[in-house]
Amino acid sequence: MKSKLLQAGLLLSAGCFVNLASAGMLTSIDLVTDNGSWPTVPSGFVDGSAYDGFTLTVEGQAGEVMSDIHLTLNFSGLFDDSLAIDLDGDGTIDFALDFYNIHAQSPGYTPWSDAGDVANTVTRLTIGATGSSASVSVYDTDIILDSVNYDSFDNLAAITLEDLGFGAGGTILEGGRVTTSEMRFGYINTAGPGSGMPEITSESFSQGVDVPEPASAALLALAIMGLSVRRQKK
Repeated sequence: MKSKLLQAGLLLSAGCFVNLASAGMLTSIDLVTDNGSWPTVPSGFVDGSAYDGFTLTVEGQAGEVMSDIHLTLNFSGLFDDSLAIDLDGDGTIDFALDFYNIHAQSPGYTPWSDAGDVANTVTRLTIGATGSSASVSVYDTDIILDSVNYDSFDNLAAITLEDLGFGAGGTILEGGRVTTSEMRFGYINTAGPGSGMPEITSESFSQGVDVPEPASAALLALAIMGLSVRRQKK
């Protein structure tokens, strides 16, 4: 059974207009759909592959503004043969990376038979107050999305934190808690019946820890220096 809860208390990679200490906390990543069927498949791909759907729960101060959320997703298992994301769970795939697009930059890539290829496929996702983005690497090689020569596409820039359930501009709502709409991650196939089943769990996601902005770091340093001076005068 897939784990449905990310260990509570991880610091969300997010900005706020208050201070670093009041940054929102990502308290859970919950699996809400296990091996669901894509309701629609974009041109250039065929029916038959699946996705796993997740929600994020963020807790913080009501009115706090989150600038963005950064997540890294590691796939596992086998799949056939391309990657897809429906970020706001509305039934329309927002990001697709065509197998042939990947293979051209990572020759020998065969995710339907090589679990190592899948394990080394990493998606980095940024969900922002003004738009979102994603990038994919295979064996640490960044794959350049090519929508001219392949059926790959990226429409994530139009999706914001507000679209996922935050207030205007990425604000945490009254009550200090936001659970996003479903985010769908999975596979689609370029030809023939898709045989991929996503093996994505809460533990498939990771995130970085915030580093104070220069101004915040400077203020912190001044505060420490001031405390040191006061102690020396005692």
